[in-house]
Amino acid sequence: MNADRYARVRDLFFAADELSGPARQNFLENEIGDDKELMAEVLSLLGEHDAEHAQREGAKALPVPAPRELGQPVDVLEDAVEKAEPRRAAEATKVPSTSELTYPPRKKLSRKKSSRTKPSQPDPLDTKRGEKKVSASEITQRGAERTHASPKDFESRGSKDRTSPSELLLASKSRRARRINSGWLWLAAVLPTLVVGYLTYHSVSDSVQLALRNELTGVSNSVELATGRFLDDKAQLVQSWARQSLIRDSILGLVELSDRKSKLDVAESSPLAAQILSELKVLSGKPDVKFVVWNQSFTTIASWREDHSDLGQPVIPSGTSDVARVLRGETVVYGPDRGDGPASLTEVEVGTADESIEPMMACIVPIRDENSEVVAALLVNSIGLFKEFNELFHESSVTSGLDIYAINRDGKMISVSPHAASLFHRSQFDMDPDTIVASLRVSDPGAVITDSIRDQLVRRSLPLTESASSATLGESLVRLDPYSNYARR
Repeated sequence: MNADRYARVRDLFFAADELSGPARQNFLENEIGDDKELMAEVLSLLGEHDAEHAQREGAKALPVPAPRELGQPVDVLEDAVEKAEPRRAAEATKVPSTSELTYPPRKKLSRKKSSRTKPSQPDPLDTKRGEKKVSASEITQRGAERTHASPKDFESRGSKDRTSPSELLLASKSRRARRINSGWLWLAAVLPTLVVGYLTYHSVSDSVQLALRNELTGVSNSVELATGRFLDDKAQLVQSWARQSLIRDSILGLVELSDRKSKLDVAESSPLAAQILSELKVLSGKPDVKFVVWNQSFTTIASWREDHSDLGQPVIPSGTSDVARVLRGETVVYGPDRGDGPASLTEVEVGTADESIEPMMACIVPIRDENSEVVAALLVNSIGLFKEFNELFHESSVTSGLDIYAINRDGKMISVSPHAASLFHRSQFDMDPDTIVASLRVSDPGAVITDSIRDQLVRRSLPLTESASSATLGESLVRLDPYSNYARR
């Protein structure tokens, strides 16, 4: 929009603002003609204009002196402003009547663009004031009455928007300081959380480790107590059998025969041995029960063997220590072991024993005379000791979910490991569960057992695992860190 068209829109707006209703519409149609764009612009301004509000705001506007370029002296302009002040106040309080809003008919304006400076085009506002010329200050004052227009101090506003280099530098430093402070605030908020999380994690981890340690210790103590009670009960049971009059008298008779003769007579000793075997079958309820009797010379004076082939034979060296303890008055639970242990004829029998047979587990008790002196040792075997002993560890494993088994002083497994049995059935272990007991040395193979190294593996030459080593030394060790076991799994 150029200056001429802006002046045209302004004049039409001021003129139409004095009218209302059909008079305003007729006036605009007569003045504008077919210029729809101009009509829309004027109607838009009139639609957004609030006459009463503009009149109230205009009454409050201060008079603005006209610029010196208009050619009037300053005192003349000030007089005009002073004369206009009472009229402005009166008009602000006056309510216009209907007759005053009626605008006289005007000549139709030509479609040619006109300039505000042409004297040939009359101002519609001059009809009420006659031919009186309006000064520049009055024009400004009337505009202020309608629209509260006032000159803008662009120079002062621009000066306020300008920012000095020092202020810009200070603002940059402030932004940088805010970013740094926000980083420290973030760190101050996150760091305590990380520290608390770290301490909580280690606290929970230590608690879990302690709980596991206590659980393993509890299971170990429980199995130890159950095993000790089981062995004590079986030892007392066999001791009660040995105190039976028929068994005790038969053994004392055999001892007396061995003392009188350097070599026992089979014909004389066999009836006494038969009585002992028969009474043990009745007491144990086991038809396959076995027994052996040794005198103070570690010589076999009776046994379950029908051929009496072991009669007069000494105890094999591997069983001497156990028989010696019994002859000193102790009760010994022997095994589990392969073969017949102290009851074997020779070491050859022990070495050639069938490993598929249930391991031997026997109880050896002292036999006392009328003076309570130990005169012989009685071994009782095949009464189901190993089966009950192995079941005790199996139940503990099932209950706790752990791989629980027993080993002897040589580091050999003397109960079936549930884990080893499971690995064997998955073809991941080289020993059948029936042959594990008293055959598997709990040693570290050093590598995963495969078909290529299975036949070359010699466990008796390998070191024991850490847990087995501590157990053979009588130490109570609870280790939570993983380590290689006998299966390397």
